[in-house]
Amino acid sequence: MKDGGEAKFWLGPPVTPGRSAGFDARTLRRVSRIVSDHASQIEEAWNEHFRD
Repeated sequence: MKDGGEAKFWLGPPVTPGRSAGFDARTLRRVSRIVSDHASQIEEAWNEHFRD
């Protein structure tokens, strides 16, 4: 993947892209698959980071 792209995803379910810039459709699908595959780990890390 090229540097400089960014995307926001809603972790769902289902995982859906909220917005993106700098990715073609094929790359965005690839990133979406990766996020879907790791959604639970991403959510756990988020919760751990923002826990009181």
